[in-house]
Amino acid sequence: MKADNLNKYVIELENVTRIYKLGKYEVTAIKNITLKIKAGEFLAIMGPSGSGKTTLLNLIGALDTPTEGKIMIDGEDISKMNDSQLTHIRRNKIGFIFQFYNLIPVLNALENVELPMLAANVPKKSRLRHAKYLLNILGLDARMHHRPEELSGGERQRVAIARALANNPSIILGDEPTGDLDTETGLEIMHYLKKLNQTQKNKTFIIVTHDPLIANMTNKIIYLKDGRIEKIESKV
Repeated sequence: MKADNLNKYVIELENVTRIYKLGKYEVTAIKNITLKIKAGEFLAIMGPSGSGKTTLLNLIGALDTPTEGKIMIDGEDISKMNDSQLTHIRRNKIGFIFQFYNLIPVLNALENVELPMLAANVPKKSRLRHAKYLLNILGLDARMHHRPEELSGGERQRVAIARALANNPSIILGDEPTGDLDTETGLEIMHYLKKLNQTQKNKTFIIVTHDPLIANMTNKIIYLKDGRIEKIESKV
């Protein structure tokens, strides 16, 4: 990684609060969070149920907007962007990995990885070449023509990882990406993510998890409690 990128903040949150209105009630999911994340970091977000983990991830991923405060992605303030602008950010700067894979069942692995590039109008030959490359580095070169129902849970999640990387985003967000897997397979998936973080230059990985084993494979853990950052534990 270049020295000038080591100190670049790819994500910045400034006094961010998110309040949801449920009828006449208000629920504050995130309270006054200020956070800076450098390019290339590999970190986990932990906390009990209801602590705000998924809300924080959705805010960083431009799937939600803050009630108060400012969020910067690659130097751009996304807090006041319209839907079209947020779609552009999600498509080009952020890759998502979900707990239940969210693969299209009628498409094979190769076609699933092609989808984000299709939406980004990448030419067919380039789509195929890049999708094959991603599946290959994730050990799925022999499985790329199989549909999700023909793949194991770990293989499905690796397809989902390849899909998340398809448009070469600078930020990869995982919402409990190992939560539907057994311990051994979950650790295997984390090894793949760690290797990708080390080899895919300047890509920032943020993993929401409730599992200490998974969190301890990252370089930093952000602990949430009641919508606030309780502590940050750095291991590098």
